Amino acid sequence: MTYAAFLSAVLALLLAPGPTNTLMGLAGAQRGLGRVARLLPAELLGYLTTILPLVFLGGALLAEWPVAAVLLKIAAAIWVMVLAVRLWGLRRDDGAGGEV
Repeated sequence: MTYAAFLSAVLALLLAPGPTNTLMGLAGAQRGLGRVARLLPAELLGYLTTILPLVFLGGALLAEWPVAAVLLKIAAAIWVMVLAVRLWGLRRDDGAGGEV
């Protein structure tokens, strides 16, 4: 993977909606831009500590064992389905709709 491709992937992750970006949005809404600026290095460090080992170790391992790649994709799909079912069963009165 080239450096430009890696940076593009990291930028795409940062722009995608998710729990971390929700945290950043809420921190900005509650405490202002200064709070977000302090959280940004921690968010980037979290992404890099996850992505770098996956790129350098996981890519080579999954290329060598294609069956492991398929099994990992199946496991990830099952996990997303489990999370979706859990979210579906949550009650709306569990604190949703409160002020920011």
